[in-house]
Amino acid sequence: MQLNGVDKFCKINPIWVCYFNIRFGTFCLSLDLPHRNDFMKFISVIVLGLITHNAFSGTWADGLFDELNKDFGSVPRGMILQHNFKIKNNTREVVGILGVRSSCGCTTIQTPKRYLQPGEESSVQVRMDSGRFRGPKTVSLHVKLDRPESHEVKIWVKANSRDDIALSPEIVDFKTVRVGEGANFDIQIRFFGLPDAEIHEVSTASGYLNTKFKQEVRSQSETIYTVSVELSGQAPVGKWYSDVWVETNQSSAFKIRIPVRMEIISALLASPASIEFGEVSKNQETERRVLIRGAKPFRLTKIEGLGDSVKVKFASDQSRTTHVVTLVLKDMKIGLFQGNVKAFTDIADFPLLQIPVRGEIIP
Repeated sequence: MQLNGVDKFCKINPIWVCYFNIRFGTFCLSLDLPHRNDFMKFISVIVLGLITHNAFSGTWADGLFDELNKDFGSVPRGMILQHNFKIKNNTREVVGILGVRSSCGCTTIQTPKRYLQPGEESSVQVRMDSGRFRGPKTVSLHVKLDRPESHEVKIWVKANSRDDIALSPEIVDFKTVRVGEGANFDIQIRFFGLPDAEIHEVSTASGYLNTKFKQEVRSQSETIYTVSVELSGQAPVGKWYSDVWVETNQSSAFKIRIPVRMEIISALLASPASIEFGEVSKNQETERRVLIRGAKPFRLTKIEGLGDSVKVKFASDQSRTTHVVTLVLKDMKIGLFQGNVKAFTDIADFPLLQIPVRGEIIP
């Protein structure tokens, strides 16, 4: 536990503390009543200020997180809910993360890095199993810090696990989509034993997603809606996660969360994405093959290897969706080597693909 200046003084100088208390009490008694009351009010303000300062002195730790709570809303019972609480060291000192504990066994936690350097980022990954409870559930998570000083940050997750709602499938998974292409995905929401259930609005947390919905079936026992999610072709390359929120007229399930995930890939892909030659003897000639794939037929206009040591061969300059490229390694100097093989194409939006190459030449 960190000690402030007064704590340290008191811990080191107990005789001075006693002397100070006696002198302070004698001084207060020497004042007449009106002045004594004014003086005590003044002391009260000072003490209150110190208490307030101590109460809020830990907010530096809360400020490491971009958010301190996550509400998954109403979800079909059995869904695995996942969220990452991002943490960034915005201080000038090393931040130590001792561990994270949960108030419920329905959550599992992947702890971030043990130490974060100034400016470094990580995340607390939380998975919540809605099959472990029924109805509303709030779980508190306690992140213990031990540097630059001891502190505990409290974050929480909550969800409403429902048996009378089902999603089919349970997640909008666009899987792999090439950049610029876009995609569409339909998901069905079933309400069991809720004949008056209605969807009022469907919204999304991402500007790259558009949604619409329509009613398919309505009966006393079951109501079915189809929610359509459209992925814009403007979505950038990368792995993305988002949410679609369905607002209903049911007070106990006002908002239903539908998780969304996707991976937007480049117009060109190399498989493997990088070439590892490993350890190669100096006089040994070694080859590696790589496939370059495109969404549409394209031409390889030129390929550059690594100087005179890594030569490149490809079968044809004709237009096709897949090209086989062979890298030939020979006459290398002893030691580590790395660089990029450059493949030039006739694709206007993607004229160059770089393939990392590395290895080690041994005697």
